[in-house]
Amino acid sequence: MNTLPDHWTSAIMVPNSLAKRTAQQYGFPTGNISIWDADSDQGVEEAIGAVKTAATRFLRDREQGVRGTRNLFAMGQDLSAADVASNLQALDVGKYVLIPVDQRVSIREFVTSAGHPYKTGCAFYELSKREKVQANKQIAVAEKDPATGRMTGKVFTGPAARQLLGLPATEVTVAPGSNDAYTVFVQSTSVNRKLVPGTRLLVLL
Repeated sequence: MNTLPDHWTSAIMVPNSLAKRTAQQYGFPTGNISIWDADSDQGVEEAIGAVKTAATRFLRDREQGVRGTRNLFAMGQDLSAADVASNLQALDVGKYVLIPVDQRVSIREFVTSAGHPYKTGCAFYELSKREKVQANKQIAVAEKDPATGRMTGKVFTGPAARQLLGLPATEVTVAPGSNDAYTVFVQSTSVNRKLVPGTRLLVLL
């Protein structure tokens, strides 16, 4: 499978991590493998949503001349500077902060302990694992230094962010992609969401 031409895109959905390793051994790109819950109706719905999201993003990329992809199920992997600059709005410096998360704590407690007031929707968590993203959740992306991985550049958001990332207007389960230039953040409207240490939290002031 690794010897297929670049314009071939091979993808697979598997029921567990063992099956994912088997798919990798057969040559499926890691970004084109998605794990789904094969034992529940909800798992089927999530799998359908993941396929719709991947297909939307793939067709968008095809329109821009991309012939194939090795990151079909990984969100944000293919973000480019041209895409971001032409579709999203840069937030004014001073209207947001990026705070390193150093403990597993609820989002409201973390924001207030950092000295900022918590308002519903003001905080965006870094997409670091598979997550359900509801239709009403906003998306932001932060520039980072390709050499160090640190987020030292601008933060962008706007109504077009979901479309840019191929997210449908419905709830969908997504996985983070690996992008040297950008990190994806998802809006949270919960006060009790547990944050992941080692990530960052974007807070709108």
